[in-house]
Amino acid sequence: MRNKITLSFLTLASILVMSGCSSSTLSPDVAFKESIHKTFDAKGYNYSGEVKLDKLMVKADPSSMPLEMKKIESIAKAVTIGFTGAVDSTNAKEEVTYEYKYNKDNVNFSMKIPVLIDYGKQNIYIGNSLLNTFLPENEEYQNKLIKVDLSKDSQLLKDLNMSGDDTGNINKVFSKEWYDKYQKSTKETVNKAFKDINASSFSRDDKNQLVLKLNNEESAKFLTTMVSGIMNGTLKEILPPSEAKELESVTPMIEMMMGMFKNQTQFTTKLDGNGKMSNVDMKFDMSDANNTDFNVGVISNMKFSNFDKPKFTIDTSMPSVTIDKQSFEKMYPSSQNSYKDEYAFEEPTAVTAKPVKKKGSSKRKKSKK
Repeated sequence: MRNKITLSFLTLASILVMSGCSSSTLSPDVAFKESIHKTFDAKGYNYSGEVKLDKLMVKADPSSMPLEMKKIESIAKAVTIGFTGAVDSTNAKEEVTYEYKYNKDNVNFSMKIPVLIDYGKQNIYIGNSLLNTFLPENEEYQNKLIKVDLSKDSQLLKDLNMSGDDTGNINKVFSKEWYDKYQKSTKETVNKAFKDINASSFSRDDKNQLVLKLNNEESAKFLTTMVSGIMNGTLKEILPPSEAKELESVTPMIEMMMGMFKNQTQFTTKLDGNGKMSNVDMKFDMSDANNTDFNVGVISNMKFSNFDKPKFTIDTSMPSVTIDKQSFEKMYPSSQNSYKDEYAFEEPTAVTAKPVKKKGSSKRKKSKK
């Protein structure tokens, strides 16, 4: 009996070890593609990351603006766009906090804008940000969530006198039905983009991370599939049939544009114990055919955590202020009215011209004696 119990524990331990190490025993291409399925099949997750320019070179005419171009390059490379957020596919909710950072020459600037979209309730919530700071000096807006109601009963959409088609499109985009279609479309697009990449493009580095290097042709095909797939998945549902049909020309147009440049893309991916993506570094380079007139490099990093148990930072049960037309008028009063009130301009009055007297026509008045 004791031997059977021991054997059972050993068997269970073996299964656990094998399941935990399965992704490292698979070939790099299979492990990478399986990690995409597992990551996107999760019911939710938290994420964080940032994007910034790694290099920027645009050849300018020395006689025109070489100095200005160098300044633009220098400033652009000092900017970083960060983001943290959560995805809850089951309840159709997404949160993202964008962070815009600038750091150069002892100037360090950062600004965050937290946003939560509840597609089920068709509401957008904006957390404390610079928007609250610049609102009028009214405690009604301070330290409260700003809520934008985009449902069919939205007073804001009624006040703005939007047409039926416009209101319908907004209601359609901010709905659980559209969100579910968008999630499905994005997953299919990502899987399609990586599906046919040659196995020889995948490898492992000395840290056992999965590395994918795409050459020019593979990069162009990958980017074309991603951009056209996401555009079709997001816009096709809300555009009129005649305009939606025009999306069919997007793919060949992007292919033509990609053919004008040299592209190199690299992904370095770390997996967790369940074979899901936990960290993804991406490098993307684009240049002209000869790499002499134009070269731009972008680097990004993205981390995933809390699969199936996402944590949100914006609490929608907090006090909030729903934005309507009157709220906008309070926030941004008409500049014309403000100007008139401040300087108390009067409306111009009509001026009547006096008749011109002809020479010699005037008579002298007789003086009274």
